[in-house]
This record gives sequence, C-alpha cells and structure tokens, in this order.
Amino acid sequence: MRRLKYYSLPIIAGFLIGTSYIPFQPWALFFGLVPLFIFWMNSKSLLESFIAGWVTQFILNLIGFHWIYYLAAEFGHFPSWLAAITLLGFAATAHLYFPVAGLLWFYLNRKLEIPRGPSLILMFAIFAFLQKYFLVLFPWHFGYEWFFGGLKGYQLADIIGFDGLNVIAIFANILFSMAYFARVGPVRKFWALALSPIVLVLVINLLGLIHSKYLDAPDATVKILAIQANIGNSEKIYAEKGRGFQDYILNQFISQTDQALRENPESQIVVWPESGFADHLDNEFQNEPRNHVMRNFVARNRVSLFTGAYHENLRQRLMYNSLFVIDSDGMIKQSPYDKKILLAFGEYVPFSKYFPQVLKWLDMSEFGRGAESHVLVANGIKFGPQICYEGLYSSIARELSQIGAEIIINVTNDSWYGTKFEPFQHLYMTAGRAIEFRRPLIRATNTGITTVVLPTGEFLEKSPTLVTWSKMYDVPYKKNPEHTIYEKIFYIWDILLGITILCILTMAMIGRKRANI
Repeated sequence: MRRLKYYSLPIIAGFLIGTSYIPFQPWALFFGLVPLFIFWMNSKSLLESFIAGWVTQFILNLIGFHWIYYLAAEFGHFPSWLAAITLLGFAATAHLYFPVAGLLWFYLNRKLEIPRGPSLILMFAIFAFLQKYFLVLFPWHFGYEWFFGGLKGYQLADIIGFDGLNVIAIFANILFSMAYFARVGPVRKFWALALSPIVLVLVINLLGLIHSKYLDAPDATVKILAIQANIGNSEKIYAEKGRGFQDYILNQFISQTDQALRENPESQIVVWPESGFADHLDNEFQNEPRNHVMRNFVARNRVSLFTGAYHENLRQRLMYNSLFVIDSDGMIKQSPYDKKILLAFGEYVPFSKYFPQVLKWLDMSEFGRGAESHVLVANGIKFGPQICYEGLYSSIARELSQIGAEIIINVTNDSWYGTKFEPFQHLYMTAGRAIEFRRPLIRATNTGITTVVLPTGEFLEKSPTLVTWSKMYDVPYKKNPEHTIYEKIFYIWDILLGITILCILTMAMIGRKRANI
C-alpha cells in the first residue's frame, strides 16, 4: 500500500489519459500527463523514473485497450484466464516509450544538471520524439483526441498534421507542469505559465476554425455503394485457411449487393471490405468457379467493384492480403494492391521465418508484405488503397497523395475487436488521413463502422456495428487535388524535436564546462 501511495501520481496520470482517449471525450487532454511529469521532476533514481512511466502506461493500456481481452478470446480462441493474461501482457509492454522516456530524461538531467525550465522542455521533447519512433503495435497519440472531441484545431491537420496536434497537446501539459513548479515563486510568473496553455489551445482552435472556411471546393462527384455484409469470425477464419465458407461468403455479398443495386441503380462503383472475396482473385484463377461467378456478377451489373481478396505469388509461394478492382466488364486489368504494413500476430508472427513451427502451433496463416503503393483506377478516378491497419499511418496516405490519388479507399475488418472501443479508435485514426491530405476517404468494413469522411472532416452516414448494411454515397471530390502543406513538410516535427533536444543538451554541456573552469 505504501508503494501504491508513493506512485499515486503516475497512477492518476494513467487514469486521466486512459479515460480521455477515444471513445471518451478528451476532458484531460491538456493536463493528463502533468502528474507523471511532476513525479519525474521529483524522482530520486533511474529506477523510480522508469517504474513511474511503466505504471502510467500500464493503467492507460488497461483502460483504453481492454479490447485486447476480446481479441484474444475471439481471434485466438483463448480461454478467459489466458485472454486475461494476454491483456495484462499487452498492458505491461505496449507503450514502453513512457518508462524509456523517463529513464533517458532522468539520466541526462542528472548527468548535466540542467535547470528546471530547460529540463522540462527536454522532458517534453524526449517524450514526444520517442512516442513517434518507438516500436508500438497501435500507433495512437493525443492528436486524434482533438478530432474526436470536436476541437476545431483539428482543421489545421493539413498544415501541421495530427502529429503536430499531438506535440501541441504534450507541450500544453508541460506548460501546466511548469506552472505547478512556479506556484511558490512570483505570482505573475505562475499565472503567466498557468494561463499560457489555455491561450495556446484557444488560439489553435480559433486558427482551425478560420482555416476551415477557406478550403478548396470539390469539382466532381461519384456515386459509391458500400457493402457491409457482417460475416462472422468463424466463417472468416475457415475461409482464410481454405477450409470452407468461401461460397457462403460470396453469396452473402452478391445477394446483398444485388438488392442494394436494385434500390440504387445509379451507383457507379461498389466497394466490398477487406477479404470480401474470401479466395484468390488473380487472373491465373479466373476459370475457377467462384472467380467465374464473381466476374459475371460484376459484368452483368455494369459497375466497377473494389474488393479485398487474396493474391498469390505462385513463383514465391506467398499469399498477400490485397485489394482488387474489377472493371465494369468483369475484367481485372490492374495489378492488385498488396498490403504493406501487416498486423503482428494477425497477419504474421514475428521471427516465424526462423521458427516456422510456431505457425503450426498457432494454426495461423502468414501473409507476404507488399512492395509499394500504387493507385487503382475506376471510372477514370484515381483511388489510393489502404487495407485496414494501414489507415493509421500518415506515411502511407502521403505516398498515395504523391502518386496522384484523388480519393482514399480503406477496406477493413474490425470484427475481432468488439464494438465499444476499438472500432471508434480505428475509425477516427483512419479518418484523420482525409483531413491531413484533404481527400475524401471511403471506409468499407465487414462489421462496421462503414462511412465516408469528407476532406473537411465531416462524416457522411455511419453504419451501425454487427449488422448487414449498405449505403450509396454521393462523394464529392476534387480532380487533381493540390498537395497539402503537411505533405510537403512531413518530417518538420521530428526535425524540430531533434533540434530542441540537441540545443538543450549542448547548452547544458557548455554551461557545465564553464562552471568547472
């Protein structure tokens, strides 16, 4: 109990952060880290700093990512006790940049005897830098909370990115931390520091509101029919392994699409989600029965169709999680897009090539890793493909923008994660790409949330979860859209944070050297 009390500030920080992340409102976005920063400033050893950061990330992981329990039970078929252990293991290791940042800051601070003000700035810069580059399974950060909470600063994401909004949120926490330590000093200094993060946030939101009034208007529209078939997890697993249900899944999608096209005959493009066609769709397999049915269906309805499917490299004996486009004549004339960023333990097992027996133990398929991004053209429109998890990475969307994508298309399957937390987290993180690069984003899912995100950040109708559902969207877009400022200065925050760290360390070393003369 004494230990718990001693680490009460890191525990509070973990609670504040965990209960401020999607789908919670960001009520502690700008001060949730303050208790941890205060503890770090007062910590007496490297071990204390490390433990404090670890405790904070453990608590926030239990709150914000408790759906790992559901994933382990649903995807891994783990018994409840093993699913609970999996969640605890994830919570213990998922975001170790917290304790590593504390450890690194404490070492440098003690070694160079940095004054409190620069020391806090160094803390901010190290934390923000490691958050960007530390290896994590789900690259979440505080920037998305602006968007989910409706804070108008998110409209600046096409200039500074959600990375920039994340940095601003962390800096606000540092300013409040400075105010805490200045409370025993001059009153003016305390109030200046206490009010500065409030003013900063208000200014960012005001600038975002003004900026949103001057966005480029679209000059074209396309009618896109999104299909959400709500295929169960067991059927998905069996189909992926070639053990059945492929015909059942195909028939479900075809019957639902047939009905939706009768209700919306003006539809130009149909989008099925990730692995909507639960088989190989390469031209080498075009005479296979399911391929034949699929291509005839598209040709009969005279619409272009995007679908997730499997692409096999017969020479290398590799299977890819891919996105195909079938033209309105039923032909596949373009190379599919192969997923580049794979989900660990879902699409590959780390180090499995050295220990292939692990795949047999886990009864898992392993996918190949795609080589490059490229656009898929349908109805003369350049679509930039993402598959599921790739929507979390601004770098992927930036590549798509640079090669001329006019609309981003994301196909996914969130059925493994429950309905309360992860689908909303994944949705808003993916939707951020529409704002950063000012292109509409089509998101078609197996179980929800299916929707369209406009370049303004506005959502068109969102699907409910765990239901069969379809919707035709009138999607406005801009032909040959311009590149955003964020795309052009993509690495600016990494550079600025790196320069900040180097400047503080250099000045501290110079000051220490002069003191020893």
